[in-house]
Amino acid sequence: MVVLVAMVASACGIRDSGARDRGPEVPPPAGLETSCPAWDAPIRYAEGDLPEGASRVRLCPGPPIVARDGTIHDVGIQPPEVLTTRVEDLVDAVNGLEPVPAELACPSDGGPRLTYWFTYPDGDARAVTFENFGCENLIVGEDVERADGHVVARLFTEALLLQRAATSPPAQAIEAPDCRGVHARPGTVLPHDPVDLASASLCAEAGSYRVRGAEVPVELLAELERGLLAEEASSGGCVKPPRRFAVVLGYTHWGDLVRYSIDACGRVSVPRTPGWLRTDEQAFRLLPELGAQLDALPLGPVIRFTPPTSKTTPPPTPG
Repeated sequence: MVVLVAMVASACGIRDSGARDRGPEVPPPAGLETSCPAWDAPIRYAEGDLPEGASRVRLCPGPPIVARDGTIHDVGIQPPEVLTTRVEDLVDAVNGLEPVPAELACPSDGGPRLTYWFTYPDGDARAVTFENFGCENLIVGEDVERADGHVVARLFTEALLLQRAATSPPAQAIEAPDCRGVHARPGTVLPHDPVDLASASLCAEAGSYRVRGAEVPVELLAELERGLLAEEASSGGCVKPPRRFAVVLGYTHWGDLVRYSIDACGRVSVPRTPGWLRTDEQAFRLLPELGAQLDALPLGPVIRFTPPTSKTTPPPTPG
């Protein structure tokens, strides 16, 4: 089913939130070298093409989608580092997109907005916002949008991964995530495949809004990396007795929070990367021997958590 984006917003009872002051008259935010602006800070859009000469790009949460009851839809965790590779290619990609057609039917799905801040040697900064839902438009100004924004989102990710490949992750001790936030904390917007784990926790369902957790031992991390996404899942039913729904929540060596959901049939779901086509979504089958090792982990006490549909505080500003 496809409907107009405006109809989707009305039907779902959602509204835009914050960042109402937009455009080139808004001053560039301070501190983009080290962190993102506040979630509701004004956005300095280019109102069209980006100026040439940008030297860096930082990915930040975009204006959040907020339900009328105050619930904020999580936007995902952005990478901590600034992109310095292929920045001019990214500028050219933004400027090469066509305007959104006047009448366009879009999928009635949901997702976050992601804002890409382009900074310049003279201290200026301009932004574009990718809507990771619907028609995947790119906002370049107040009521100015361009089609095929996924091109920009994918190019940014490819460039950042290329930049990381030319260096090494920072040396740091990374503790395993706390399962208390398993349904409240969105994972990274970067790809989850291949698996890269510096630490991980198994968060197993323990009833309504309850979970039990276990830290994955270091010696099992390598097994997870090899066997979590080793085989694509078939469309058939369960071949084993149903298991409890669980989530492997982990940190990569770069500090990205990743999450892999394991359903009752042992199928592993990988979150879609912004900019990758929806048809690229894949599910994998948990290898039986790996599943047995995870099942054998001693789980801690039951942890209660707040359901994700309740009112939340504004998303944290990534640093």
